[in-house]
Formats: sequence, C-alpha cells, structure tokens
Amino acid sequence: RRLTAPRRAGWRLTDDGVDPPRPVMSYICLDATDGEVERAILEPLATVRMLGAKSAAECRDDILAAADVAAVWHTIRVDEKLLQRLTRCCAIVRMGVGYDNVDVAAAGAHGIAVCNIPDYGTEEVADSALAMVLGLFRGTLASATKLEQGASFHGADTIAAAVPYIRRVRGSRLGLIGVGRIGTAVAVRAKACGFDVAFFDPYLKDGVDKALGIQRELTLDALLASADCVSLHCNCVAAGAEPVSSEAAPERYIDAAALAKMKRGVLLVNTARGELIDEVALADALSSGHVAAAALDVHCDEPYQRGVGPLGEAPNCVCTPHLAWYSPESRAEMRAKG
Repeated sequence: RRLTAPRRAGWRLTDDGVDPPRPVMSYICLDATDGEVERAILEPLATVRMLGAKSAAECRDDILAAADVAAVWHTIRVDEKLLQRLTRCCAIVRMGVGYDNVDVAAAGAHGIAVCNIPDYGTEEVADSALAMVLGLFRGTLASATKLEQGASFHGADTIAAAVPYIRRVRGSRLGLIGVGRIGTAVAVRAKACGFDVAFFDPYLKDGVDKALGIQRELTLDALLASADCVSLHCNCVAAGAEPVSSEAAPERYIDAAALAKMKRGVLLVNTARGELIDEVALADALSSGHVAAAALDVHCDEPYQRGVGPLGEAPNCVCTPHLAWYSPESRAEMRAKG
C-alpha cells in the first residue's frame, strides 16, 4: 500500500499496482500579478493563479480553500486567521530569504510546510548595501538630494557644512551584524574598497573570520562601540519562533540602548529587515546627531511613505522602497526556484 501524495492534497492510498491519475494541483501567489515564469514551469502539473492582493481581505475564500501551495512575497502577513482559510494547503513558499511575515508555528500546527528562497538575490542586496555605505561615506546621497532642493555648493566650506559626515573610506571600520551569504558578500566587496571590516554573528562557525580576513567581535557591544558604520545583515525572528533556534535576531534588536553604545557620528545601513530597528529610537538618535546619517531599504511599515511614521521628519535619513534585492535576473531566479 502506497501513499501517492499528501492527504491534504486530496490524493489517496492505492492497493493495486496502478498509479491513479495524477490530479492537477493548485498553485496560487497571494501578492503578485505576473505568472509567466510560474506557468512555464508548473503547467500542466498545476494550475497557476496570481491574485495580486494587497491584503488578505482581498483574497477570495474559494480560491484560498482550493490551493495546494500558496506563495507570498512580503505584502501580506500569513497569520492564523489566513491559515484557517487555506484548508487544502500543503505548503507555503515565502518568496524571499526570511519567514518574517509567515507565522511558521501556526502553519506547522495546521500541517503546512513553510519554505523560503535563501539565495536568490545575494549579489543584488550586497551591491545595494555597499552602495548605501559608500553613498553615506562620500556624501553622494545627501548632496544629490540637496541639489534637487535648490542648494548650491561653492568650495570646501559649503560642502563640509552641507554634508558634515563625509569621510575617507580607507581605514574606516565597517561593522556587519550577521555574516551569512549576503554579509559575506558585503565583506568581500567592502575589503576591496579599503574598509577595515569587522562583524558580530553568534551563530557563525569558528574560522570564517580567518578565511575572509576580517575581524570577529565576540559581543554586539564591542562591534557597536568600534564601528564607524554599522550595516545589518541578519534575519528577524519569525512570528511564533524563538531567536536562538531560528538563528535570527529579535525585533528592535537595534534599540535606544544599542544606539547609545555606538560611536557618536556613526552611520547606519539596513538592507535586512525593518523590524530589526526601533524607528522611534533611531529618529531621536538622528535628531540629536548621535547617528550622523542612515540609509534604509527596509522599514517596519511597508510600503514606506516619506513623511509618515517615526522616521517621517528625521534628518539625514535616506530611504529606498525595499528594492535592494531587485534586478530582472534575481526576480526571475526567485520565481523559478519558488
């Protein structure tokens, strides 16, 4: 007697030696519209529906109830309420590196497997992170904005007054929090630019620092106190999960206490997860000048809108709309793997 597929998908046990007709599975993506890549791979084994929803409320109950596999980017949170509507679902595919918008514990309780795509955009995020770091160090991000606002620059004094945190790259210490795939890629790139690279990662095996030729700090406090720029490359713990077992950082990992331990005039970059930073505390640190400038691609509330939320009026804060991962190539790669 053989189990020809999971019971949740409606398959059955057979006693004879003949395989039953293979049922067509239902694949849905909650928050995307273009399904060309998915259809090319999955049809005729599965029907593909791209719902393009902005919230769970926009998803029809009958479509959710018929889905065997549900994919989700980062627009919709898959919580207990939504899981109860996925009555047939066997698997949830998180289209990204982390699981932060999927309640993995609740999904497990429903017998639904959850998977992610950890390696789709390593180069893109690393390139974007380093571009932000260099943009802060060399003042290109702020000066371009000031020119658009009508400012003019006449000589060194006006440059120094307009962007007072410009500094030399070579010899400056770049502190990385998390050295997984993306953190490693950033370290390699940053070394080539002349940065003195250090990192804190309690989950990384011994010897990686020697292989990469970078400095390992044994505590977060030591890294924060020594870095001229801090760049985040760790995951944020998913709902229902525990930080240590999931090798992730808790929400608001960089809070007021952590910011206070940084050098005055530090630069801060985040291309990881918006929830890692206490945005109220960061706004205060930017206003006081303790943090000289920040470049953020991710935010607690997305899609990010300038002028809204704790960072709405914060000075010297450059924000981009969660695009560090994106290129046509990385998007196609992620969809094919998902």
